Amino acid sequence: MENFLAFTGISYLGVALALGLSWRRNHSVLWLLLHGLMGWIYVIYFILSRSYLENKMQHRECKDQEFKEMVSDLVQKQKDSKDPK
Repeated sequence: MENFLAFTGISYLGVALALGLSWRRNHSVLWLLLHGLMGWIYVIYFILSRSYLENKMQHRECKDQEFKEMVSDLVQKQKDSKDPK
């Protein structure tokens, strides 16, 4: 009975991890359901393909930096246009 409880707990842990990782990567309920059914298989896949996610996050950070630079340029232009010379 104890082995069954341990197996069940580990299975639910895999499902919970798969659901969290799927939502983090895809933000889609359909993918969430599919990956939840796959459980540990998806968790292992996520770990093996994690470099894809890391590259995506680095790309996003570059876009965030470009956005910050664009905003600071616009603020500087607005300050320059208000200052009488």
